[in-house]
Amino acid sequence: MSTKDQQSYLEAQLKDLADRFKQDRQRHKRLAVALKALTVSMAGVVTVLLGWKVSSEAQSLLFANIALLLGAAITVVSAYEAFFDPRALWVRETVVFARLIDLERDLAYAVAGAKDGDVDSGTLETLKARLDAVLEESLKGWLRLRGQDDQAHPAPKPKPNS
Repeated sequence: MSTKDQQSYLEAQLKDLADRFKQDRQRHKRLAVALKALTVSMAGVVTVLLGWKVSSEAQSLLFANIALLLGAAITVVSAYEAFFDPRALWVRETVVFARLIDLERDLAYAVAGAKDGDVDSGTLETLKARLDAVLEESLKGWLRLRGQDDQAHPAPKPKPNS
C-alpha cells in the first residue's frame, strides 16, 4: 500500500471513528440525563403522593398504590442505570472523541506541512500507533466498566509472516 493510500485510509478511519464516538457520546449523555431526571422526578412524586392529605379512604389508597408502583419503577430505573452506567460511558466516549479529534488535527497539520500533501510513512506510522493506543485504552476502559480483567481479554497477537 502506498503512503498516499495509507494516508487516505488513516483519514477515513479517523473520520469514521470520530463520527461514531460523537454519536455514542451524545446518545449516552441524553440517556444519563434522562435516567437521572426520571429517577428524581418519580421520587418527588412518590413523596408528594405519600404525604398528600385526602378526604376519602379510596383516594388515599389510590395514592399509596401509585406511590408503590412508582417506587418499584425507581428501583428498576436505578438498577438499569447502575448496570449500564451511561454516565461513565458518556465520559469515556468524550475522552476518546477528544483524542480522535486531536489525531485528526495532527494528521491535517502534517498534511499541510508536507510537500504536495504527501505525509512520510514514519509520520503515518506514528499517527496509526497513536490511533491504536486510543482504541486499546478505550477497550480497556470499557472492560473496567464491565468489571472484567484486562488480562482476561488480551490483544490478539500478530501472526508471523509465512
